[in-house]
Amino acid sequence: MAPRPIRPPFAHPAFSLGAALLASSLAQAQGLSDPPLARPIDRRFTYVEESLHGALPGRFELEQWATWKHDTEADSSFDRIDFKTEIEYGISEGVHFAVDLVEWHWVDSATEERTKYDMSAAELKWRLSDPRHDAVGFAYKTELGLGPRMLEWENVLIVDKIVDRWEIAYNLMLGAGWEGEKTFEFEESEGELRQSLGASYEFQPTLFVGAELFYEKPLPDWEWEGRENFFLGPNLAVRGHEWALTTTALFLGSGGDDEPAFQLRVIFEVDF
Repeated sequence: MAPRPIRPPFAHPAFSLGAALLASSLAQAQGLSDPPLARPIDRRFTYVEESLHGALPGRFELEQWATWKHDTEADSSFDRIDFKTEIEYGISEGVHFAVDLVEWHWVDSATEERTKYDMSAAELKWRLSDPRHDAVGFAYKTELGLGPRMLEWENVLIVDKIVDRWEIAYNLMLGAGWEGEKTFEFEESEGELRQSLGASYEFQPTLFVGAELFYEKPLPDWEWEGRENFFLGPNLAVRGHEWALTTTALFLGSGGDDEPAFQLRVIFEVDF
């Protein structure tokens, strides 16, 4: 079989728009007259959780997520954008609580075009050790999401370390999901195993560049069968005074026919 032609993701109008927004954010970061506040709580990754990231104690953080997925083996015209709005509160230095106010998506493919609300969720994260001062950083996060047609529960082990200007972070996630055809009647059950690894280098207190590796193993009916998906790509984090923007572009190394050949995630966060 002849190889499927791959359309470069940068040829898509949405990619051009994302690049323009990112360039604008970089220009603003470089043009600040006052030195920006470099806070170790700001994230460096989008697919990898970090033990330090979170709102300051007694303060809130608003995060807006957008993940664009494009081009699958089964449908080269496939486009999907997932949105999430999250508010996080710092209970203490090492304990953070967050609420995903709304998670929804828009999809345009050969078979459908629609906008749909998916779920809302709540999460709690504990940091057990500090990656800056201890031998290694450890944290645990649990998240429960509920929507009209789905129920999800995720548990994440976070391991990371900061050495000089480098940060290395690893996640192991086990999730369980239930779906149903009728509202709040969940019948089908499945699991998912995910692992992610990230490395990031601090060029200056406002600019971080790195890469992320993402692996996922769907477990339909909790059986260890079927495909495994691998993604790899670069990331960029920009920090300002009371705000931060992080983005990652992932390319499919191997995976199922319905997996996107390219995906771009952008997270914008504001502290208040």
